[in-house]
Amino acid sequence: MALSEDTRPYGLKDCKVKLWTAGALGAAVDLPVANTFKFKEAESSAEFEGDDRLVGIGAHLTHVEWELEADGISMAALAVIAGGTVTDSGTTPTQKKRYVNPVGNERPYFLIEGQAISESGGDLHARVYKCKCKDVDPGGAEKSGRKTSYKGVGVAVTSAEATAVGGSAAVDECYDFVKNEGIVAIS
Repeated sequence: MALSEDTRPYGLKDCKVKLWTAGALGAAVDLPVANTFKFKEAESSAEFEGDDRLVGIGAHLTHVEWELEADGISMAALAVIAGGTVTDSGTTPTQKKRYVNPVGNERPYFLIEGQAISESGGDLHARVYKCKCKDVDPGGAEKSGRKTSYKGVGVAVTSAEATAVGGSAAVDECYDFVKNEGIVAIS
């Protein structure tokens, strides 16, 4: 399940992240040069054997593994994805992250929503709820094009959180797809 720039003018058109604080969603922060938003289900499974043969397999979704790639990223988006604070002083925004063990340095939860345009004139919105970043590669001056990539997991929404986000997520939901007949901008 991937939304990618490889199929433009169709394919990935827009990608945004929203901070998930106390079960409520923050304002959408745009990833204007997002190249890829992809995710896959991770599951727990068990095999059941009897009479020297396999008689059944049990499997269930435990979480979603996601990945974002972009050509650079804004300070505001980095604060949502990786945590930390952004301070503006004049014309030089600074992103600060301190090591404080362990309280105060937790990476925040957030929602990722990507939009892909289809050939039929509609679009597809893919959302991964309650994400947490596990791997940050912010690029750097030594990398050509300053490609950034982020990886993490998305976990199920609790009943209290589903109510707090105004019905945009159901209880135990990890992700969803919404297919629109026309093009609908990400809110």
